[in-house]
Amino acid sequence: MKKISALTLGLLGLGLLCANQAAFAACTYKVTNDWGAGLTGEITVTNSGATPVNSWSVSWQYANNRLSGSWNATITGSNPYVANNVSWNGNLQPGQSATFGFQVEKNSSVAEIPALSGPLCNGVSSSVVSSITPVSSALSSSSKNSSSKIASSAVVSSIRSSSSAAISSSSKSSAVVLSSSSISSTSNNVTITLEENQNGFCAVNGTIDSNNTGFTGAGFANTTNAVGTGVDWSINVKTAGTYNFKWRYAATTTRAADLLVNGNIFSSNISFPASGGWTSWLTSSGTNVYLDVGTHKLRLQAAGSEGLVNVDNMIVSGANVTAANCETITTPISFVAPTFSNIAVHDPAVIFANNQYYVFGSHLSVAKSPDLMRWSRVAEGVNSSNPIFNNVNNELSEALSWAQTTTLWAPDVVSVNGRYLMYYNACKGDSPLSALGIASASKIEGPYTDNGLILRSGMWGQISEDGTVYNAQVHPNTVDPTVFYDNSNRLWMIYGSYSGGIFIMQLNASTGFPLAGQGYGKHLMGGNHSVIEGAYVIYSPETNYYYMFVSFGGLDAAGGYNIRVSRSRNADGPYVDAKGTDMRNVKANPNLPLFDTASLAPHGVKLMGNHLFANSNNQLGYVSPGHNSAYRKAATGQYFIVFHTRFPNRGEEHEVRTHEFFLNADGWPVISPLRYAEKIDANDPNRSRAALEAVAASEVPGTYQLINHGKDISATIKASSNIQLASGGGISGALSGSWTFDANTRATTLVIGGITYRGTVSRQWNQVRNRFEITFTALSSDGTAVWGIKSN
Repeated sequence: MKKISALTLGLLGLGLLCANQAAFAACTYKVTNDWGAGLTGEITVTNSGATPVNSWSVSWQYANNRLSGSWNATITGSNPYVANNVSWNGNLQPGQSATFGFQVEKNSSVAEIPALSGPLCNGVSSSVVSSITPVSSALSSSSKNSSSKIASSAVVSSIRSSSSAAISSSSKSSAVVLSSSSISSTSNNVTITLEENQNGFCAVNGTIDSNNTGFTGAGFANTTNAVGTGVDWSINVKTAGTYNFKWRYAATTTRAADLLVNGNIFSSNISFPASGGWTSWLTSSGTNVYLDVGTHKLRLQAAGSEGLVNVDNMIVSGANVTAANCETITTPISFVAPTFSNIAVHDPAVIFANNQYYVFGSHLSVAKSPDLMRWSRVAEGVNSSNPIFNNVNNELSEALSWAQTTTLWAPDVVSVNGRYLMYYNACKGDSPLSALGIASASKIEGPYTDNGLILRSGMWGQISEDGTVYNAQVHPNTVDPTVFYDNSNRLWMIYGSYSGGIFIMQLNASTGFPLAGQGYGKHLMGGNHSVIEGAYVIYSPETNYYYMFVSFGGLDAAGGYNIRVSRSRNADGPYVDAKGTDMRNVKANPNLPLFDTASLAPHGVKLMGNHLFANSNNQLGYVSPGHNSAYRKAATGQYFIVFHTRFPNRGEEHEVRTHEFFLNADGWPVISPLRYAEKIDANDPNRSRAALEAVAASEVPGTYQLINHGKDISATIKASSNIQLASGGGISGALSGSWTFDANTRATTLVIGGITYRGTVSRQWNQVRNRFEITFTALSSDGTAVWGIKSN
């Protein structure tokens, strides 16, 4: 595609070429999935200004289509519609974009392409329209049984004038170029411009300078004057074909350069004529390169000793091209095989201290690990020899006596004001007669000293903590506490199991004790003896959500234990699931038998349950996984879920497992199908995490074992089925559909049986095949998880 010319811009809006006006910005409307009755699509809003944007909105209207759902934006109105940012995607730095998605009922056979308006979209009355057929969005022609047909994606760019970045010109040229990260569309192609210090710009053998005027973006690449010095970029293409490359540059003399594609010289001695001076900028003639699907590295390097021209940006035109993470292009990685040391700790609550990960569980069982893979025992059993207390039976005698028991249930340990506080609890077991207290220590491994009880439950016929007579259907069982700080450094404790459900109360951030006057605190979920327990809350700075994990079902091998999640913008709720259900209303039906599960099964986002991948000798499968904790590693932004699980054909034997989890495009956690193993390059131990985690588009197609976790609560072990992800974007085999993959973010969308699942592709350790495998994990809009492991 040719770069949009001044004449084209004049046709779109004469104001674009007025003095002191700027390069244009774009809002794009893209149809990602089109079937008979509806479609899904995306709108991308870009800030091409020079100053941050703190919020955005987009408006549009259909003639016959109607919006039926959306994600990553707050939608108001009923045709016309107005989309506003949510809190986590509202701030756009210069050059940044935000994308939100939607589902539309067509009410006709036509997928309408509406005009977009809004502060970042308005300014002209015309739009440039093109159709794109993504290679990973079209159903395979062999998928004859598919009930949906994916049509060509349509992209609309509404182009406006802006005062953010001046259109550069010189005495030699008045070429107009796109600003950093802006996209234009004509014919069947798109054009992207890669500026320095932006995604897709990888390196320069020299410096990024800004001392010569007339550049766009943050500056220009000034290489060292020597043969072979150059500039590197990375792009991703989803459609194999011919792509055109141009460079905006300045030079006082004619210079020559070589273009390298993926390390090989593609074109030698490309001529860059003198532009007339270092402040005069020209755009080179185009160079065409055929590229396969995947991520590619481009390098423009000096062919002579005089060095390379000063490079302002690289302009790429072609079908379905985007800037890529530079780390996805790298030398081959030889992964170190991980080692594991398994441990049995029921109900593990994780805390990082002394450069170790500790888990504290029921029966005063404690273990630690340097890497979440190799565990060693610290303590076990409620007995006088357990080193966590000098003598736990004496120290916690009040709690044990109240609960009429000799053991302890799931605790949590948190650092508060320079000391470690253990929130311990004891329960009779066949009734909610329980006590919850606090013990403290100066060291994570103790010894801990009791600081007293803070809550009791199960006092039949007596006044309870909230001043009313205890009622197990509405009052909590005071067990299974977890404690967390919110994003304002307020301290909270969430707790409860069966009985009246899950509750939360605020704590004194200095002492760790409850603030006065709360009774049992605030109800969040469950009641009427709902089989819900093991609540754990973690805050995500990426999405600004609090995620509350819980376990539904019974914990034994026949109990159907499974992990579910809901979320809230506030630490103390209300928490909702993917369908928007307020979890306060999720409770057992009192008219059904005790411990009714039918009332609960449809609710919450079910992340993991009983499953078994075929041909794994029962090794790749879990029975009753649950009572998890979660951890975010601040240095890398990685999320981990730590839980106990039983196994197929191993009875009640259980062990701790850690899996990495990710946040999908809708902001929901999706758990990796295989246990966590640290990735280390045997040849380069300093290899960046981005390089270690990268997955190329060409690696994704293949045969996968698929698990659908469903929404049920039962002892049934879900078996895997085989599907094929074709390189053309189709899914065949046991199920049919389509898939897409973004190598930059590793985000994937799968449409299986007409249901859309959004998730992440990653590389995980397969302990049966002793290698890292490509996997996917994704969620549907109703909160059903699917997992896939590549098996060929």
